[in-house]
Amino acid sequence: MRRKQRFSKLFEQLRANGGAPTGSGKLAKFHDYLIGTTKVTQDNKIDPEARQLYSVALIPFALTPSGTTADQRYVTSMSAYSLKGLSDRAAATEANLGIYKIEGGEVSNPSFYPALIKAAYDASSSSAQPEKVSQITGEKYPYKYARTFSFPFGRVASADDAKTGTAGTAITDADELDVYRDVKTKLEAGTGTQLPKSISYEPELFKTESDGTPYTATTTLGTFSVS
Repeated sequence: MRRKQRFSKLFEQLRANGGAPTGSGKLAKFHDYLIGTTKVTQDNKIDPEARQLYSVALIPFALTPSGTTADQRYVTSMSAYSLKGLSDRAAATEANLGIYKIEGGEVSNPSFYPALIKAAYDASSSSAQPEKVSQITGEKYPYKYARTFSFPFGRVASADDAKTGTAGTAITDADELDVYRDVKTKLEAGTGTQLPKSISYEPELFKTESDGTPYTATTTLGTFSVS
């Protein structure tokens, strides 16, 4: 899991109350949500076709490429929603993010999770409901409908150096922070509907799979001590 757990404070309060709060307050409503008594309906849904995933390719930061050809790129996915958001709402391009269309010969690795920039923009209905009531806690909170897009990004030779500000020239010199700051600057330069209300970032991750010795009923773990 790459994101910080939602409602972490409520989980802490719930544990402190023995897992079974009394009354009808925020904590009790949260407990009802966890055990399935309260059902949450989703507002601001996107169309099913917007969820369609498309394969794109990036050059990862964790590996040093020998060039920019297809065999140096790793396959990842983007939704139709985010692809259209990049073309219609963002003041950045696929090239700025290091996104390549699939040509054939790219590397497929299920352990690869690309770096992500998440940009949120006001929706056209953003002023329709200025205040909502949480279905989980019962509390009122200010709310504006938003359109949030997830943009994966990889190495880009021309990204400005995050330390010096000078434009890059070599793909091997493109660090993750260089590209993130370069893209963030471009996104924040948008005006009107292209200006994001918030931007967040998740770093690249390679999750390695276990290749250890099988553990069986007859396994001997050795004579070492753990005391």
